[in-house]
Amino acid sequence: MTDLAQKNYHDIAEQLSDYCVTDATRRQLDVNVRAMRPDDKYAMKDIYPTLSQRTLYMRFFRIIETPTLDQLSRFVDMNFTSRIGCCVTLPNTHQLVGAGRLLRAKSDSDIAELSCIVVDDYQSKGIGRVLLNHLFAMGKCAGVKTILALVHNQNQAMLRLLKSCGYPVEVMYDDGEFEVTLDLTRDAPSNQAIDRHVSIAPMHQGVDPV
Repeated sequence: MTDLAQKNYHDIAEQLSDYCVTDATRRQLDVNVRAMRPDDKYAMKDIYPTLSQRTLYMRFFRIIETPTLDQLSRFVDMNFTSRIGCCVTLPNTHQLVGAGRLLRAKSDSDIAELSCIVVDDYQSKGIGRVLLNHLFAMGKCAGVKTILALVHNQNQAMLRLLKSCGYPVEVMYDDGEFEVTLDLTRDAPSNQAIDRHVSIAPMHQGVDPV
């Protein structure tokens, strides 16, 4: 990478680390969306007991025990080049109600893996859509062109959400999970259909799943 490219990545990372905007869901719930910060590990620790076993299983494909602060520190450790994350919070209480990350193998890779979660009490309220809209915008600013997401076969809500984000979507199914690919460089066609009968091989980048 040239010195100029390194400087550009540094400038973009600094810009994204200051990301903070107000928004509203389709149900007119006001929220703040901001870059993920190191001290979010405490908010993550607080919301973990409120997450249902279903939510944890849909997110992690297994029930995991209460994470330690050290594990959560790794989760919220963003450099805004290879690891880009944001949180959705409520304006008055600053309660964290959703969080998401884009992880890519290298800072200049144009492919990123998506992971996100919305707390149970705020699911089906439009939080996920707001979260993904801003997270994808941050990713595009950093040069991400393709999003990969693994979705449990029972998580139909997430599939519908990804299909409705406004980008072309390819969905392939294998052994109980969907692999969803979004093209951030183009607008979605008017009719996007899920093909549940295509077998795929896993396409992980080897990034840390914590």
